[in-house]
Amino acid sequence: MSHNLEHILFELRRKAGHQDFITEESINVIRQIVASLNITLVAVQQQARASPYFAGSTGVRRNFCPNPSFEHDLTSWTESITATGSTARTSTQNDSGNQSLSLVMTDSTASGEIVSRNLTITGLGASEVWSISVAIRPSEFTTAKFVLRLEFLDSSDVVQATHNVEQTRTVTVFVTIDNDNRTSPATTTKLRISLILEATDANATSTVHCDSALIERASTSGSYFDGDSQDSFWETTIHAGESIEDTDGDAIICGYWKAS
Repeated sequence: MSHNLEHILFELRRKAGHQDFITEESINVIRQIVASLNITLVAVQQQARASPYFAGSTGVRRNFCPNPSFEHDLTSWTESITATGSTARTSTQNDSGNQSLSLVMTDSTASGEIVSRNLTITGLGASEVWSISVAIRPSEFTTAKFVLRLEFLDSSDVVQATHNVEQTRTVTVFVTIDNDNRTSPATTTKLRISLILEATDANATSTVHCDSALIERASTSGSYFDGDSQDSFWETTIHAGESIEDTDGDAIICGYWKAS
């Protein structure tokens, strides 16, 4: 069943004053009802960034990050390691949902070696303003640092501009770091964000948990949301697609639908 149908049913319940509808149990019940009726709905979507879902409202935000809280497998996040270390999903620490991304560096031979996960999104154009943020819990830095990197790429994956924000302070709770107000160069077609542990010398060690990644076409990063947040929904696959938030409660879902 299309998750857009699930969202419509959620909206009907929400506007009636019931706030507890967006639960996995409720969604499973809807799936069973639809399966018993032998109904399939297919959403025929327009271009992803043409806002096909809403009319009569300007209060809409989009999180372009798929799998932003690492609840899904890490297929969309590419691993890159030149130091000694590992990356993995873990349930030992989390900021949103039940999982986070663990970055661990256990050794390095020189400055500049890394342990990282990278995510690329496509469909960008020139002169767009983008902001990204991520919640991190750095529990150890020994001759190492965390880097939140935003890169603009052309169609051949050549880097057109790079913007870094660094963290070297350890904390015992998740803190949000922002990399905001970055304008895409003329030849941009893609954006890549990287969550990086980088050695600043040999024998580096570090552990950082990452969660709640947000990619917005905006001059500043807003508060984190994904498809599980209040008044929000997953555009495609639950926990593995972009998210949309109805910020003022006035959005009307639009689009082309057919039943079979």
